[in-house]
Amino acid sequence: MAQVFRNNPNQERGGGFASYLDVLAVIFLFVIFLGVGRRWWKTPRRLSFDLTQKLDAAVILTFITVLMCLTILTEAFYVAGNGTGPHAEALIGRAIGEAFISANLPESSALALHEIGWWLHVLVILSFSIVIPLSKHTHLLGAPVNFFFRSLETPGTLTTPNLEKVDAFGAFNVKDFTWKQLLDGYACAVCGRCSDVCPANFSGKLLSPMHIVANLKDHTQKVGPSIIKDDSIEQDNPLVPNSIPEEAIWDCLTCGACVSECPVGVEHVQTIVDVRRHLVMEKARYLKPDKQP
Repeated sequence: MAQVFRNNPNQERGGGFASYLDVLAVIFLFVIFLGVGRRWWKTPRRLSFDLTQKLDAAVILTFITVLMCLTILTEAFYVAGNGTGPHAEALIGRAIGEAFISANLPESSALALHEIGWWLHVLVILSFSIVIPLSKHTHLLGAPVNFFFRSLETPGTLTTPNLEKVDAFGAFNVKDFTWKQLLDGYACAVCGRCSDVCPANFSGKLLSPMHIVANLKDHTQKVGPSIIKDDSIEQDNPLVPNSIPEEAIWDCLTCGACVSECPVGVEHVQTIVDVRRHLVMEKARYLKPDKQP
């Protein structure tokens, strides 16, 4: 495949685009450097939560860094191997390739390294596609859909249950939540903005809107395959308190700050209130007077 790339009859086209990709790769590397410093050196509060400190971000940043480096080096080895066409005219790749030529890198070695770099580039892209569904980066797919279907009401506006038509009040099991509430977990970018502006969290209470959404997603993935066959299985592994602590449900002030701050249209408040409604109206569990927010 890499040899086909070298002998492509259309390779005379798109020289400007090759240079554009070259410069873009360098910009990406610079931005990643800034991002690493912001996340692990001068860390803002919103990135200091346990969820935002997982290895997901490091893995993805590593993939992108390797991908950008391979883009430049593959072009450089192409130039050093006496390649022609637009890929040999890319600004930075050509400069590095000429440096390899000045360093007397054998043409055969350059061609071999070009082949290796090309296949590694493909391998990284394929690995990227495998990692995304297994990490928080499902938001790359879920966020656009979630944002499109977000409520257009004032942030924090709650639905009113029809007392005469509902079979059960609120939500407690996975099947009780709407598809939008479940999609919220897959759209969440784990950026920490919602928990950072939450007055309950800021005052030291247990509630973290980000964790509520993430824990609901984890719970769904854990029990989802089983409850398709048998609804009763979830009774042995209830959402509250196994995945979401009950105290966090009562901490919410329903101010809507988290919803206003979320960049991908996650609606935390309705989910929290639905669980709270179920606790009160189905299980007769109330917030103790000494725990009033």
